[in-house]
Amino acid sequence: MLTAIDGRAERTYTAPCGDTQAGGRDYLPGVRAAFVAIKAGSGSGVVEAMDRLDPYAVPVFAPSGVSGAQLIAIVKQAAQQGTMVNFTFHGIGGDYLDVSSQAHEELLRFLAENRRLFWTDTFLNIMRHVRREQARLKPASTPPGIP
Repeated sequence: MLTAIDGRAERTYTAPCGDTQAGGRDYLPGVRAAFVAIKAGSGSGVVEAMDRLDPYAVPVFAPSGVSGAQLIAIVKQAAQQGTMVNFTFHGIGGDYLDVSSQAHEELLRFLAENRRLFWTDTFLNIMRHVRREQARLKPASTPPGIP
């Protein structure tokens, strides 16, 4: 149905409020085939290792009440680890889970000033790239009987 509206064939999904249960059961296995990737993890949003990243359980951080310096520190942590970070902003400058406009602007300014170091893009574009790289780097399986 969504394809009929916008013509797009590929999508990503973020579990609302990180909730992956419906009726006491994990619903993500039933919907994963419809998506390139799913944000369903929690914590700092920093991926531990890109080669082990499950595209259907990507960590995400929904910051609330943090400073620009704290957001930038998380970006730098991901860079030090050679991985990535996912932020989902619920509200900027107002809402019940908000990040101040100033903190958000500080993060954006930092990323813009360092665009040669940090790739920012849609979750869809980034996860397309991640999946291609994971497939490219995956060891070829050895045929049976060959050591």
